[in-house]
Amino acid sequence: MERGFEKASSDSLPAVDLDMITAFFATNSKFLSTEIQNVKIRASKTDYGDKAIGYVQLKRDGNICIVNARIAPEHKIHSKQYKVSAVINETEEDVISCECIDCAAAEGGCKHAVAFLMWLHRRSEEVEVTSTTCYWKKPALAEVGQSTKKYPIFGAIPDGISEDYCVEVKYPSKEKTVSSYVKDGQIITKYYMQIQMQMYFAHKMKGLFCVAAPVFETTKVVDIYNIKIDKEKCEEYFNSAENYWIDLICPLFRNM
Repeated sequence: MERGFEKASSDSLPAVDLDMITAFFATNSKFLSTEIQNVKIRASKTDYGDKAIGYVQLKRDGNICIVNARIAPEHKIHSKQYKVSAVINETEEDVISCECIDCAAAEGGCKHAVAFLMWLHRRSEEVEVTSTTCYWKKPALAEVGQSTKKYPIFGAIPDGISEDYCVEVKYPSKEKTVSSYVKDGQIITKYYMQIQMQMYFAHKMKGLFCVAAPVFETTKVVDIYNIKIDKEKCEEYFNSAENYWIDLICPLFRNM
């Protein structure tokens, strides 16, 4: 943490409303080009900003509040996180500046600055609760895929993902096909391991395995199975599959 700063939390962040953001973008030449207009739209999306921002700290000097944070790159998530900084005049309700310190595109008004400003706005719009949320923590996006360092040849993509869950949805076309996914109330091993892998690589502790009824359009029935991560079983399967490739498949390629 920087000298003079403190950990930011839900009850200490400055308020940033849409009027403040509109005025800032309209008067800041960095954010007026056609290219950056498209960047602003992408960077303002919740699914990027909320997961990319972390290690938020702030300090106040009279009516001026400086908020600094780290933001994970959108694609190279294991690369160095960029430093972003916003300066807010709380009395005048004015965004004085918002910039990305480390990004090569910072001089042109990069998307990281936009994402950070919109993140501050979303925190301002959240309904007040009795508990306090601390924002001095690692960006969630920086956690994604870390297990692939150990198992780089594997990957798994869920149909949906939330703060707590991975979601996998199956939609059998016929009643008899349902047993391909679930039999006697148990998920078939192939698909059980599918959602286990999804949870493992996304760092989620829980999953929802959903099987829609073949006549879902009429009945709206979906059977939902709650799954808990089993890391030991995942790693057992990873090791077994890896050994299979090393022992049986790789030699075939070498002899080609």
